[in-house]
Amino acid sequence: MPEQEDTVNLQIAVDDDHIDRLDEVVRRLKDAGMRVEYQGSITGVVTGSIAADKYEGLRDIEGVVGIERSHDYQLPPPDSPIQ
Repeated sequence: MPEQEDTVNLQIAVDDDHIDRLDEVVRRLKDAGMRVEYQGSITGVVTGSIAADKYEGLRDIEGVVGIERSHDYQLPPPDSPIQ
């Protein structure tokens, strides 16, 4: 299913002090409107998507230390002249 233009894919970094409470941080992310696809209990990385106009608010959630927007890339076909 293609992503809507007003939705952004994100990678969230959770600080070391909150990794043992990752489920709590994830619950807060979901409450803020994020659709969580993956949560790494060892790495403290959470991935998912959220409406573009809501993602900046995720920075205010306790335990969130970084947010990075994911980008999609399309490689040219193998038989194209540019590789």
